[in-house]
Amino acid sequence: MPTKATEAENRSFAFKFVAGDPSLDFVNTVDWTEQGLRDDRLTDYDDLVLWGERSGVIPVEVALQLTAQQFSPQERTAALFAAQRLRDILQEIFARIADGREPDKDALQMLNESLGDAFSRLHLCLRGGEAADVALHWSWRGMGSEPTCMLWPVVKAAAALLAGEDVQRLRVCAGVACGWMYLDRSRNGLRRWCEMSTCGARAKARRHYEKTRARIGS
Repeated sequence: MPTKATEAENRSFAFKFVAGDPSLDFVNTVDWTEQGLRDDRLTDYDDLVLWGERSGVIPVEVALQLTAQQFSPQERTAALFAAQRLRDILQEIFARIADGREPDKDALQMLNESLGDAFSRLHLCLRGGEAADVALHWSWRGMGSEPTCMLWPVVKAAAALLAGEDVQRLRVCAGVACGWMYLDRSRNGLRRWCEMSTCGARAKARRHYEKTRARIGS
């Protein structure tokens, strides 16, 4: 019988990192369709930890710490709910900006509340290693011991994106029933798909089918 870790590992193949920013990749853990959410990749807490490790927002050792922690079912459920809530907030804000509109004030307030919580855990500390290396670096208090710690770097990345020049490159995939987001860093600024091999290929096949039907019907 497969363990939960094995099941999560199998589902990890559904994780893709094509957006160019971890906060957008986080939004892309579900398909945003006109009929509602579809193919959610974050269905339990193990998925959330695995996504954090695969995305690079937490290192492997932190993922192992979180896996080893004896969080209660209630804590795991609450952490997953917090992740899904954050994902909804980010999608709402990013989608409006990509559409040339101002963010919803309530969503922006909720993001600022998440920012306050995440940034209160940031602190500067000394780097390890050689004694001559006195450079400081950012670290997170509670990283690896609190169930929602993988969300803090996501919030930080979202804030950096929203306050930076790259926000002008924010796009939503033109694919049907997709809704994934990405930063368009193409040379001509005309990227339309989250992935050409998926949504782009489906659109191409659909156009070919429609042209074929038109020729047959004429």
